[in-house]
Amino acid sequence: MRTMRKIRFQFIRALLLLSTTACAGEDSAKAKYVFLFVGDGMGSAQVALAEAYKASLEGDSVGFVPTSFSRFPVRADVTTHCAVRRTTESAAAGTAIASGSKAGEAAIGVDVSGKTLRTLAEEARDAGVPVGILTTVPVNHATPAAFYAHVPNRNDYWEIGRQLADSRMSLFAGGDFQEPKGKKGQDKEDSRVLAARKGYKIVRGRDSIAANTTLPAILLGLDPDDAALPWEMDSSDARTPVLADYVAAAIRLLDSPKGFFVMAEAGKIDWAGHANDARANIDEVWGLDSAVKVALEFAAKHPKQTLIVVTADHETGGLSLGSGATGYKTDFGLLRHQKSSRDRLEDLLAPIAASVETAKTAGDTAKVVSQVFARIATETGLGRVPELALAATDSVEILESLRARWGTARAAAKSGYGATGSPAATAIRILNRKAGVGWTTGAHTAIPVPLYAMGVGQEKFAGRLDNTDIPWLVRELAAWRKMRCSP
Repeated sequence: MRTMRKIRFQFIRALLLLSTTACAGEDSAKAKYVFLFVGDGMGSAQVALAEAYKASLEGDSVGFVPTSFSRFPVRADVTTHCAVRRTTESAAAGTAIASGSKAGEAAIGVDVSGKTLRTLAEEARDAGVPVGILTTVPVNHATPAAFYAHVPNRNDYWEIGRQLADSRMSLFAGGDFQEPKGKKGQDKEDSRVLAARKGYKIVRGRDSIAANTTLPAILLGLDPDDAALPWEMDSSDARTPVLADYVAAAIRLLDSPKGFFVMAEAGKIDWAGHANDARANIDEVWGLDSAVKVALEFAAKHPKQTLIVVTADHETGGLSLGSGATGYKTDFGLLRHQKSSRDRLEDLLAPIAASVETAKTAGDTAKVVSQVFARIATETGLGRVPELALAATDSVEILESLRARWGTARAAAKSGYGATGSPAATAIRILNRKAGVGWTTGAHTAIPVPLYAMGVGQEKFAGRLDNTDIPWLVRELAAWRKMRCSP
């Protein structure tokens, strides 16, 4: 199988090499406008849960309301393994999608030997095509970085930020920069200063982004202390941009006689998977859908020149629609009672739980416990909504997590994306269980992810693919691959 795949890659590369000998007038590439959407951590189950949840809200307890991209005419399954193991992570997977070559764990834009890999974004830029790299997480996070940076380790955020400033890409957008002043927060020159020095205009907030006419630019969220945009379900400030705003701005700013290339990542689908937060995951998938709809509106005006691809870098969480706790019964509509993401619930509960340390009597402690349960009820519906009544075992789970918060087990199990044994995490887990949502892990899985395609050359994406196939197929179809005749 591996040998056949290598032969296939070599065949595609050979076709591309042959195309360089053709005259520009003989080039059959037609995709002037290319959109590549990446739902980080988005497996087929994440899409299905979002669709089932929306159906539940509309009174349909058994069906699905399709996302816009689920209706695309072409669908494929994509394998995601990296060069060194079957279960990948975003750096290696992003590198494969951006360049067409496998990479090792945590590597950005380099192969297993350390060789620099050329990316779709760099090729488009060098052909004079405006490029936009958009995300809901930090602009120097793994997936966006894979399209413009080349470092052995994804955690070298400052160096990635420095390379962003030197990248000559037309447009970036995200929450902000991760570690803009280095690991210690003060040992390096601010990444935003470096970018501004290279000519990038930094624009914050939805209104300013909509009014901006300057390129090159970096579009950011309102909060410079938060490197990611707020969760879709937590965002109540109309001034805060979302991914759909970034896609709209990219179309307006980048449209040119040579077209454009846009990579747009919904990065917090992955974060919700790590947190096993089903409701946050659902809202992030629908946030991606809103962004794809903006591209579809554009494609409707340029149907013979546009290619839209929606895919994922890997699946996160081992999500299932159905769990052992409920058997064959599910009620995903119960998730509507969750008002805050797990992250926000952590912030709301932390000061209440911490106050138990100053409690002087059993009555004081009982009062704190009551306040924690009341906040959980308000934010999740647990213990407040009849269908979400807390069984004795549920209450014990929450009490045990509280004990871990202030007792000898203070260092509760943690992942890179927050505490897994906290009261907030426990409450979300109980809610998911009652709704019939299952999770097998707080990490990534190796299950193939979906790909959806429509537009120029859509049929080429059908069937079984590897993530390294994606950029080679885009290269085959992109108009910027036109070459002049040899002298």
